Amino acid sequence: MSNENSAPAGPFRLEVSGGFFLLLALGWLVWGEATLCAALLAAAVHELGHLAVLAGQGSIPRLLRLDASGAMLRWRGGSCSRAGEVCRALAGPGAGLVLFAFLRLTPVLFLRRVSDMSLMLTLVNLLPHSALDGGRALDALLGPGIMTLRAWLDGLCAALCLSLGALRSPPLFVYGLWLLARTLRPD
Repeated sequence: MSNENSAPAGPFRLEVSGGFFLLLALGWLVWGEATLCAALLAAAVHELGHLAVLAGQGSIPRLLRLDASGAMLRWRGGSCSRAGEVCRALAGPGAGLVLFAFLRLTPVLFLRRVSDMSLMLTLVNLLPHSALDGGRALDALLGPGIMTLRAWLDGLCAALCLSLGALRSPPLFVYGLWLLARTLRPD
């Protein structure tokens, strides 16, 4: 998610890269269609959380880009305070927590899978890496003071995902590689 008056003018656009389709194919091969659909539904609710807060703050969504690293949302207008920026960043994880809480006790296996995926997406996105919602919230909350710690925090988040992924979850390990790449070569 990123603000930007550099977002393209005109109507809302959806961009989908070839890398996103590659990610979908890999997810289908590793998880199967039910888990992949659950993950996509959880991700859609996450992005809708961001969109709801942006709309409430008077911002206009201009671009949703889906690529191999996930989703990136750009908008115009609606400048706000640090607290508003924190709300923007945390709206996606907040929507994910609501979805998790709502579905966690359902007897329907697919909906429990959506709940689990929503919780996993939320927890990962709350890490304080600059490429994630948690990092953006921390940056907005602490301002320029966090910049001295930014590289250290980004590296720590990448190491955490790599370590936990190596122990328990190949997808988390791959995500850790992506975070490491973003740490070593930020946009």
